[in-house]
Amino acid sequence: MRIIITIALFVATLVSAQGVEAQNGYISQQDSLLQDYDYFFSQLEQIHPDPYSAFDGKDGFDKAVKQLRNELANRDSLTLNEMQVEVTKLISALHDGHTYIGYDKAPKKVEDQWVPLKFKVIPKGIIVNGYTPELESLKGAMLCQVEGEPLESVLDRLDKLVVSENRYGLMGNACRNIGNTNTLRQLFPTFNKEQVSMKFRMANGKDTLVSLPFTLYGHLLMNVSHIRTSNTASSMTANKRW
Repeated sequence: MRIIITIALFVATLVSAQGVEAQNGYISQQDSLLQDYDYFFSQLEQIHPDPYSAFDGKDGFDKAVKQLRNELANRDSLTLNEMQVEVTKLISALHDGHTYIGYDKAPKKVEDQWVPLKFKVIPKGIIVNGYTPELESLKGAMLCQVEGEPLESVLDRLDKLVVSENRYGLMGNACRNIGNTNTLRQLFPTFNKEQVSMKFRMANGKDTLVSLPFTLYGHLLMNVSHIRTSNTASSMTANKRW
């Protein structure tokens, strides 16, 4: 398996991860992933124009990188997805959308599920821009809370999990992922439910609390005719992305 490291316009690859044969024997998946970790951050230091300021200097950067590596090394096991999540949390401090770590054949999260809504960024916040027929009443409603947390607090949490260059980019990421089960588990570590609670502000100014069920991403792709968007001119393009 290869790891893809993108720093600005630079792309590097290396062999990794399912456990590989070395000259002196077998290297475990965890050790192989830690080699990827070391390589990623060595390249980051060489290529990124400013990897240190977000960590208050090189000493802070080195400390943060070492601390996370030790934490990963001390785990009983380590998967591709787990390392990618943890590294993304660390480098999110850079607020650089061109810097991320990813694997070309990382296993898919088979448990990925989504709420039956689409969201859109507007100057005042995030609104519902697509919905299944039974949720048509939420058309244009503004998202206010997720699991009882104000949207601003949720965005602050998300900012520590994803790489985004600015607030608008962060909100765009929220539109794509805030209804995803895996993202919700990262935002709310104890989250383990079949529905998510979201509060919306309706056009009449009243707030509505809704419990939204999850459905498989692939299922929605196969049933795009059941998803409506508030902008009919762009509905086909939007639906294909679902």
